[in-house]
Amino acid sequence: GVEPAQKGMKVAKYGKSTHLTFGTVVHDKYEVCLPVHQRIACFENQLVIEGKNGKFADLGDSGSVIVHIETKKAIGLLCGKIGSGKTAVANHLEPMLKRLHADFGII
Repeated sequence: GVEPAQKGMKVAKYGKSTHLTFGTVVHDKYEVCLPVHQRIACFENQLVIEGKNGKFADLGDSGSVIVHIETKKAIGLLCGKIGSGKTAVANHLEPMLKRLHADFGII
């Protein structure tokens, strides 16, 4: 299932590069500009996640599903890292699924 992300949530993700990592949502309405294909793309209403023990994300982890540890429900999709990767940016999942008229169903 899916649930809305909120500041303070404890989360986890499994990525291609960093594998299983844990963190906390520190912002749930963040605006960030990131390099995308030799351009700068700005995103509004994003999640910012701070890694628990070092890196939360690295190159190659983009698109990883982020899950609320307590409920095991998906809350976001990893977009990119900030700096060294201890901090990462993610898209809220629920609004994207609504726009696509899709859902995850029961996992």
